[in-house]
Amino acid sequence: MSLNDSLGSPDLEVMHQKLQAGMLPAMTTNFVSPLSLINSELFPDLLHHYSTENSRLLFSTLAELNNPSLVNKKGTQGGYTALAWMCIKNEIELIEFLISKCKADVNTKANLGETPLFICIK
Repeated sequence: MSLNDSLGSPDLEVMHQKLQAGMLPAMTTNFVSPLSLINSELFPDLLHHYSTENSRLLFSTLAELNNPSLVNKKGTQGGYTALAWMCIKNEIELIEFLISKCKADVNTKANLGETPLFICIK
């Protein structure tokens, strides 16, 4: 079974349902452009399920866009930003990239008041 067969339609609604059900493969950027994912309701929560390589691809696109509102967008799962998700996953290189290249706000708080720094030291 190919990845395309397991994913089915690249429609964002279908992807959202599969993400919520834990059925979304690690790599979906073959089917949907990084820009579409960044602009979707799935971002940044999908980062929790993404590999380092796939996250790097999305962050490279974010750096090119130079749009702080997208970089600091809060997700629906706890209000975490991309930076917070990388702190949760302990992705040091990607944390540095988000801060230095994407200008991620290190003071943005999640729904429970956690900053990325607080998440790193937990």
